[in-house]
Amino acid sequence: MKYNYDIAISYASEQRQYVLELSQELQKLNLKIFADFIEPERLWGSYLPEELRKIYYNESKIIIIFLSNEYVQKGYTLFESRIAMEKSLVNLHFLIIKYDDVELPWLNTTVGYVNWEEYSVSELAKMIQKKILKKKR
Repeated sequence: MKYNYDIAISYASEQRQYVLELSQELQKLNLKIFADFIEPERLWGSYLPEELRKIYYNESKIIIIFLSNEYVQKGYTLFESRIAMEKSLVNLHFLIIKYDDVELPWLNTTVGYVNWEEYSVSELAKMIQKKILKKKR
C-alpha cells in the first residue's frame, strides 16, 4: 500500500510546541509528516471527521499519539485515537508518547509507550525513524 505520510501526529494543542519541535526533527530525517500545523489547508473547509479518517487510517503508515491529560478531554483527539485503535486491529500502526499518566479505555494497555521526558527530541525522532524503517521491510 502506498502512503502519503510516514507519520500522522495526534496531539492536544497544549503540546503543540513540543510536537512542532519533534516534527522538525522528523522532517530533517526525510520523513513525511501530517500534523494540522504542517498542512492547515488540508483541513480548512473540510468535513473533519471524514478528512481525519482518510488521513489517519488510509494515508499514514503510523499514527503517533501524544497522550496527555488534555488529550483525553478533547473530542477530536479522542476521535483520532479511536481511528488508531481501529487501524491496530489490522496491524499495530500507532505509537504512544506519554506526557501524563493517563489511559484511554479503547487503547490496549499492553502496548508499550515512551515517556516524553526520558528522551531528547532528537533521540525520539531517531527512535521513530527506526520504527518507520522496520515497517518498510
